[in-house]
Amino acid sequence: MLRAFDRELTEEQEKEIKQLIADYFFRLVDQEADEIETQKKYTPDDFEKMAHEHHRTPYQQTGR
Repeated sequence: MLRAFDRELTEEQEKEIKQLIADYFFRLVDQEADEIETQKKYTPDDFEKMAHEHHRTPYQQTGR
């Protein structure tokens, strides 16, 4: 994406731009999480319960 500007950037400028992009995507994810929280009417207790749940796929033993 930065190559599209066809301009030499200092290392500091490149770091700042990468941070801006990371912040942008963080805001998108944060907004989406807020929307889901509102739609599903999650409470702090719900989040606490989810933090301690395990949703792993059980391993199936194959015949040896």
